Amino acid sequence: MDSILYSAMLRFKRGEYIGVASLSPEVMDRFLPHFIAPPIIERDPSRKRVITPDEAIHLTARRVAKYWPSRLSLLDVSQLLDPLGRMKAHEWMPELFTIAHRKGAYCSPVLSLTSNSSERLGCQKIFSILRTPLAIRVPIGNTQDKDIHKQIYDIINIVGISPKNALIVLDCNDTALDVIEDAVIVISEAVRVIQSLGEWRNIIVSATSYPTKNPAAKNSECIIIRNEFVIWEKLADLGLVKEKPVIFGDHGADCSILNFGQKGGRGVIPHLRYATRKYWAIFRGGDWLNSEDNGTIRSVASKVKNSEHYDGFDFSAADEFIDLCAAGVGKTGNATTWRQINTNRHITKIVFDLMDMRGERLKRLKRAKRYVQQNLFA
Repeated sequence: MDSILYSAMLRFKRGEYIGVASLSPEVMDRFLPHFIAPPIIERDPSRKRVITPDEAIHLTARRVAKYWPSRLSLLDVSQLLDPLGRMKAHEWMPELFTIAHRKGAYCSPVLSLTSNSSERLGCQKIFSILRTPLAIRVPIGNTQDKDIHKQIYDIINIVGISPKNALIVLDCNDTALDVIEDAVIVISEAVRVIQSLGEWRNIIVSATSYPTKNPAAKNSECIIIRNEFVIWEKLADLGLVKEKPVIFGDHGADCSILNFGQKGGRGVIPHLRYATRKYWAIFRGGDWLNSEDNGTIRSVASKVKNSEHYDGFDFSAADEFIDLCAAGVGKTGNATTWRQINTNRHITKIVFDLMDMRGERLKRLKRAKRYVQQNLFA
C-alpha cells in the first residue's frame, strides 16, 4: 500500500471497469479503485435483461477478478443491500467476496458508519476467511461528533480487525469546495481528527467538484476547475499528506451523485472529459445520430487533439484512442466507450501529477504512432 497514491470511487459498470483494466501497469501500481457495485434493477448489457440476485453475486465477483485481478480494490456493495437483503448480508456478502477471491481478485469490503449488524457480521466472516483489509466510509460531518471514536471502533471491534488493517474513506461530498481556503480548513481539521483516532492503514480524502450536469454547450468546449486537486496541493503544503499515509481520492471523471441509469439513442451526448492538473477540459459534440451535424465523436476527438491541453498519443491508452479517432481510423465507439476513455485518461493524469508532487516521474508508454484500425478498449 505504500505505493498507492490515488483512489477513485467508480460505478462498477462497463465503461469504468474496462477503463481501469486498460491502465498501464505503472499507473495500476499506484491506484486503488473503489468500485461501487450497481443495483440489479437495471438491464445488464451482457444478459440483455435484469439479472437475478444469484447472478448479481457471481457476475460482480467474476468481473472484479477479470478486470482488476491480484491487486487490492475496495468493493462497495451497498447498492445490493435492498435487492439481496439487508438482514441477510452476513450470508451473501461472504459468498460474493469468497467467489471473487477464488477467481483471482483481492477486494476488500466497504462499510458505512450506519451499517447494520448483518453487514458487520458479514465483514467479520470475510475477514476471518480472507484476511482482507476493511474500508470504513466516514462522512466529513461525522468527524465533529463527540462519539466518532465509538462509531468507528464499534465496527472495528465487531469485524475483529486492527486499525492498521483498516482504511478510512473520508467522504467530503457535503463540503463546499468553491471557496478553497474554507474547504482546506474544514478538510484538514477532519483529517487530523481521523489521524488522532488510530494508526490507520490509509486515509483516503475523497472529494469532487465535477458538476452534476454536462456544463458544455452543444459543439463547444468549457473549463471546470478541479478544486479538489487544488485543495489537495494545499493539504500537502500543510504536511498532512506525509504525517500518516493519506491518499488523494475523487470520483474519477464524474460527479459524486451515483447515477447507474443507461441512456441510448438521442439521449447520448458525444463528449470527452479531458483531465488536466488544474481543470477538466470538456469537449462536447452535437447530435451523434445526425451526420450533417459537425458534432460527432471524431470531431470532438479532433478538438481535443488540436487543443493546448492534449498530452500526446503516447500518454495513455485513452490519448492514443483520441489520436486514432481524430485521424478518422479505428472505431468511434459509443457512450460506454467514451466513459472508458474519460476514466482511463483521468486516472492516468492524476497518478502522473501526484508523482510529480513527490518529485518523481513516470515514464510514458512506448507507443508507435500508427494509423490502423484498432479497438483499444475491446
